Amino acid sequence: MIGYSHGGNVCLNLAAVRQDKYPLSALTIDELVLLGCPVQTETDYLIADQIFKKIYHFYSRADRIQRIDFFSFNRFFSRRHFQNRQHFKVPKNLAQIRLKVMRNKKTKENRKSKQQERALNFNNPSVVSGNSPVLRDMSPGHMELWFFGWTPGHYRNNFSLHPLPVLVFVPLLIHHLQQAESSLVNPYPITIDVRPAQEVLFIKQQRRNKFVQRFPFLSQADFNILATTAFNYAPGNYTKETYQHHIKTSFQEAKQYIKKQEKSNLLFSKKRSKTSKKIVKNNKH
Repeated sequence: MIGYSHGGNVCLNLAAVRQDKYPLSALTIDELVLLGCPVQTETDYLIADQIFKKIYHFYSRADRIQRIDFFSFNRFFSRRHFQNRQHFKVPKNLAQIRLKVMRNKKTKENRKSKQQERALNFNNPSVVSGNSPVLRDMSPGHMELWFFGWTPGHYRNNFSLHPLPVLVFVPLLIHHLQQAESSLVNPYPITIDVRPAQEVLFIKQQRRNKFVQRFPFLSQADFNILATTAFNYAPGNYTKETYQHHIKTSFQEAKQYIKKQEKSNLLFSKKRSKTSKKIVKNNKH
């Protein structure tokens, strides 16, 4: 199962359904993948349910939308990753992965080859850490985790993986995580640092473990094939106006749904109150 944004919380609620309705069910999910899922105390504990055998939680510090959740509950911010708290311990079958995407710093044409050479010097600690002046952080925002490059809003034209969403590369990232699994300590955060221009990625872990290892990313030729294939399916009539109209319509439908639910809950509450009073009155008699 793959859940993007609040779709991840929908996936987690599958555990609540199992606990409440089907406690003897033998259904299990071998792999649950969460992308930019707002982590909330109302659902975070469900990550430890036995229905999920392995969980990969991908997040990005450049994703502002993941934390700003003022619709679901009476709070302003959700968390980026799962944390231990009172009466809840994060399970060890959960891998929490911070996503980074790096690009070469923009420079003059005649300096590009020298800059690329410096960016490929993996014996330089600053290059490996990503703190080198020849590199720039282009970590994905919320839309870039899931949407394609022709999305009218919040997908950057200069994003290093343009026009592809991070989702496309999740199988490759999980493959390399599994290769390094014996050296990683869950559920402490892991960093995957993708360098498309250098055709490599780094898997790193600092807390409880000093681990850095380099793995191959897609070659530029393979990346171009994927990008070209994606562009072949770009919708020709998908405009910014169409997108905004769709969002506005969905928002209005959501408001009507919420009003209907609130009215239904109010009627149910009044009916229950009348029933309770009637029972109390009968008991007195």
